Amino acid sequence: MNGAKTSRTWMVAGVVLILLTGLIHLLDASESLEESTTLGILFYANFAGAVVAAIGILMGRTWGWTLGALVAGGRSSGTSSAARSASSGFRLTSGWNRSVWPP
Repeated sequence: MNGAKTSRTWMVAGVVLILLTGLIHLLDASESLEESTTLGILFYANFAGAVVAAIGILMGRTWGWTLGALVAGGRSSGTSSAARSASSGFRLTSGWNRSVWPP
């Protein structure tokens, strides 16, 4: 397998995965906005960041990959922080075991 084909495969995979992350957040943003204004705005920001990251990746820019990693990492740390903070309006449902989540 040559390097150009491998590089293109990683690029397409990165774009698809970051756009999927953004789409999931866009679909849930309005519901999250009703529950918590802060969380809803962060979901819309995640979608916007994912689109910008995908454009950067398609343009072959390093910042696209960096932004994509920040968007994905921000999602994880944001959910964890929101679950810990009562001020965010985020509530763990009864199915969650608070002693296990967040780690």
